[in-house]
Amino acid sequence: MAFAVTYVIVLSLHFGEAEGGFGSLPEVMKLFTDRWVTLGGWIHYLAFDLFVGAWIVEAGQREGLAWWRVLPALPVTFMFGPAGLLLFVLLRGKGF
Repeated sequence: MAFAVTYVIVLSLHFGEAEGGFGSLPEVMKLFTDRWVTLGGWIHYLAFDLFVGAWIVEAGQREGLAWWRVLPALPVTFMFGPAGLLLFVLLRGKGF
């Protein structure tokens, strides 16, 4: 929740100040030349990677997976987000 609150504060204080947009990759790249947008993006990634990591742990427990089958996906999720989620799906052996 700390990340969510910080994200909302940064967004509300600096929304609309940066040039760029989400319509194309060049527009997104231009957005991230602004330090406040970059901070917001970083907080966004951290919050969602941690949320997905928590979901992975819960799903592993709910499905009765051994901790060692879930563990490799957690650092990959934290560092590379979607790749860690994909690894978890593959490690649990149920397919997509």
